[in-house]
Amino acid sequence: MKTLLSTLISFFCITALVSCKKDETTTSAPLSLTGKWELRKVSGGLGGLTYMYAPGNGNTANFTASNFAFYDNGNVSSSGIYTIEKDTTNTAPGNYFFYQNGKKYGLWLEQGRFFYWDASINDYYYITYERIQ
Repeated sequence: MKTLLSTLISFFCITALVSCKKDETTTSAPLSLTGKWELRKVSGGLGGLTYMYAPGNGNTANFTASNFAFYDNGNVSSSGIYTIEKDTTNTAPGNYFFYQNGKKYGLWLEQGRFFYWDASINDYYYITYERIQ
């Protein structure tokens, strides 16, 4: 009986040691929005519509470290200050909130492109941009 008890205790101790690992925490900053981007796709909304945009369409977004400007056909449609913060309610690595002149947008940021949407409404359009500079 002593041998069985010792064996069980040893088994549980080894299992506990092997299964314990340090929690990984990632505090890495998001990929940078800094640069020039061009509109490629707008999709969603009540009708589930999709609009595709060819390269060279003139609908761009320019970002510095804290300022942005969106252009429609080469004309500024909106500009100002922006900030980004991690969406802590979603564990996906690319999920952030994008604040543009105080308005909150959802933001999915990955290498070479970003998607954003109005986070204040349920039936929104996903807007996709690709990096061009």
